[in-house]
Amino acid sequence: MRRREVRKCEEVGKEEQAAVRAFQTAKVLAREEAHRAEESVLDAVSGRGKRKITDYLSDDAQAAKAAADEAICLLFAGLRLPERHADHPLWRNAVRSIARAGASYVPPKRDYVGGAGLQLCRKRIDEGLTGVMSSWKRHGVTIASDMMTDKCGRPQANVMLVNDTGAVFVESIDCKMEKKTGGYIARLLRPILQKEEGGGVLSAGDKKGVNEIVKRRWDESMACPLHVVGRILNPVNQEERIFGPDTECTNVFKAFIARHYGGVMIPQRDGLPKRATLLLQEGLAAFLKLRGSFGTAEAISDRKLVKEGSYSMEAWWEWHGTDHPLLMALACRVLTQPVSASSCERNWAVWDTVHTARRNRLGSEKCKDLVYVAHNWKVVHNWHMADEGAGVVSGNIPDAPVPAGYRVDREEEDEEGEDEELLDEYL
Repeated sequence: MRRREVRKCEEVGKEEQAAVRAFQTAKVLAREEAHRAEESVLDAVSGRGKRKITDYLSDDAQAAKAAADEAICLLFAGLRLPERHADHPLWRNAVRSIARAGASYVPPKRDYVGGAGLQLCRKRIDEGLTGVMSSWKRHGVTIASDMMTDKCGRPQANVMLVNDTGAVFVESIDCKMEKKTGGYIARLLRPILQKEEGGGVLSAGDKKGVNEIVKRRWDESMACPLHVVGRILNPVNQEERIFGPDTECTNVFKAFIARHYGGVMIPQRDGLPKRATLLLQEGLAAFLKLRGSFGTAEAISDRKLVKEGSYSMEAWWEWHGTDHPLLMALACRVLTQPVSASSCERNWAVWDTVHTARRNRLGSEKCKDLVYVAHNWKVVHNWHMADEGAGVVSGNIPDAPVPAGYRVDREEEDEEGEDEELLDEYL
């Protein structure tokens, strides 16, 4: 009787998933139709269509449109703005908003644009980042940090939160008159770690002198448990371990899950809880021996696509690891973490456009707000574009149970004394 009930529940779940897919497909088709309609209007405005939109306007309306076009061209030429900005979504959205406001609209002055208006934009960006932040609890997030000197000679620490959905700019800190030691970096990142503790923070960015540390500790760094777990759960290496299992890696994996999942009880379908360590060990055995969904022909063929780079490891686990949700959640967290601070280095380009040689009287807080809006707007825009272009978003896949406060701690100790002990304590 219980099997029939379970089968019935699975059938109902499949029907619900099919209904959700049909609804989202219809939603995407409607958006594409609206996009085509908007493109046809733009073609008419620019003259690319068969008939221009001015053919349907009165003489007064045509004269008003010509005056507006001339004013816009004068704006771009007078302020030396690149012509490509005329196609930017922010510019086109601003023009539409002005048109909806009517002829009585008066543009804001510089005090509002650089003060209350900028803070309002930052608030809207924070609201738009909720979708990106929702992925942090599921896939984890990496804190990346980098330092440079701005146009005024002030050392700035650039802090970002990075995962597979994008790099979010969080904070820039003026490090003037500070000695950049391990303890200072730990105190610098401690508020961010406490703020994002529920998001599954896994690691942090590098520090000055990282090249010497890597050269001196190459073996110790690459032998850390997190790298071993990533090697074991990589689908590309799955077939190699079948014929030659690595006992040392298996022991490290057992110690890892005992440390981070020991004592955690996970409820099962029959209502009886089971230890998370046993569930992970069962899932690892099925993964290594190609049992269940891991041994299907589709899983093996998709593994080749992962090796070629045309299929992500995260997508492979989300599709073929559903029989073991706890192991799937661990694999997605570990395999999607970045291992470099290149996102911070790329963000310095935004700083260069905001804090130029002629605009060198900006304070640190004003620069931070401008960079926050300029960079994170792109993250929000890309997130919504990806959401609109996908027929079935990955958010429909239920989250696997993961113990709260999951974090990977550094185990090795440095030779710098108390500073490095403080760094290990908070990271």
